[in-house]
Amino acid sequence: MKLRIVIFFMLISSILVAQPSDKDLKKGFRYNNYFELSGLVSPDLYGGTGSWSHYHNTGKKKKNFKIGYGTRITSVFGIDRNYVTAPAKLTRGVTGPIAVFSERQLDNYDTIYLARPQVNSLNLYFSIQYTLFRRFDLGLNADLAGVSFGTKEIAEYTSSKNNPGEFSQAQRAYPTGFNLMLLGDNNIGSLNSEVFARFWITNQWAVKASLNFVFTEYTTVNTLRLGNDRFRDRSFMAGVAVTFCPWRSEIFYSDKNK
Repeated sequence: MKLRIVIFFMLISSILVAQPSDKDLKKGFRYNNYFELSGLVSPDLYGGTGSWSHYHNTGKKKKNFKIGYGTRITSVFGIDRNYVTAPAKLTRGVTGPIAVFSERQLDNYDTIYLARPQVNSLNLYFSIQYTLFRRFDLGLNADLAGVSFGTKEIAEYTSSKNNPGEFSQAQRAYPTGFNLMLLGDNNIGSLNSEVFARFWITNQWAVKASLNFVFTEYTTVNTLRLGNDRFRDRSFMAGVAVTFCPWRSEIFYSDKNK
C-alpha cells in the first residue's frame, strides 16, 4: 500500500500550482481531498505515515473552518522499548471516562521489554482544521478505530510480583490486532493523534509540521499476572509531511480572487 502511494506521488510531482480561487471552493468533494506522506522521529523511535483525508467546509462565506475524516497507515519502529500494562481496569482500577482522572495503580504495573518492536496500524481518523490567510492551516486529528499487524517478537517479561517459576521471563508477543479510541488508558491497540501546522507552497502542494502522540501495543501469547496480556508504549514524536491536493485548479491565487 505504501509503495502504491509513493508511485502515485512520483507520477504527479511535476504539477505545480497555487492558492485556491473562489471557483475551486464550489467544486465540493473532489476539491478537498488531501493525500499525505510524513516522517516521524523521537528518541529510540522512528517511523512514518501515509494518509488520505477529505474535508468539509463550514460557514457561508470564508469557509476557513473544516471538519474532516480519512484513513491513515502508521508504521513505527523502536529500539529497546519497555511496554507497560495497558488495560485501564488494572492501571487505573476503573474503566470508562472516570479512568482518565483516576490515580495510577502502580502495584498492577508489569513490563515487557522488546529490543526491536515494529507496529503497523491502519485506522480511520477524524480531523479539524482552521485556515489563516489562505496559506496556513492549524489543526488536530486522532485515530478512531482500525487494525494493526506485524511479526511476533520475543519479549522479556518483568514483574515485581512474579513468584519464582510462575511466569516465564521469555514471552512471545505480537501487535494487538484491533484498535479503538476510548480515551486515555481505555484505548485499545495502536493509535496516532497529532496537532499540526501546514503551509501551502502552491495551490496543490503543502508542507506540514506536527507533534504526534503515538500509542503502540503488544499482546502476549500467554495470559500473565492479573489475567493481563496487553502492554502499551506511548511516545511523543515530531513529524514532517508533504501534502498534495490533486484536483485543485492550476490558477494562481491573486487579489482578483478575493
